[in-house]
Amino acid sequence: SSLFKNPGIDVLEHEKATHSAVLQALPKAQVAHFSCHGAANWGDPEQSGLRMARDEVVSLPSAFIRAGFAGAIGSLWKVSEKSTAMLMIRFYQLWRAEGKQPVQALARAQKELREKEKFRHPFYWAAFYMTGV
Repeated sequence: SSLFKNPGIDVLEHEKATHSAVLQALPKAQVAHFSCHGAANWGDPEQSGLRMARDEVVSLPSAFIRAGFAGAIGSLWKVSEKSTAMLMIRFYQLWRAEGKQPVQALARAQKELREKEKFRHPFYWAAFYMTGV
């Protein structure tokens, strides 16, 4: 979150990430990053969601695209918190600090993670995909 903490930027962490706070912040957000659990309803995708503070729900990455965000990163399965944190930190460093395009930053962060002996298995890096631009 340190790459986003500037005056005028809302960083909603932990208990601050309530349903109403998120819905209020989303229309003016350039980047929305959710680190939480989600559930997909394959029969009725509109009923899929992300678990927020106090177990409230908003929709999955495809809904963010429909809502006007240019791109969204999601995972295809439940992922390791540690490797995901490492991956996303590196993604944001490559994108926000080094100026790479988001899709290039994600691919590079995945490559760098899989080069680490402990995280070589695809379980740790292959779940992540980018949809949108």
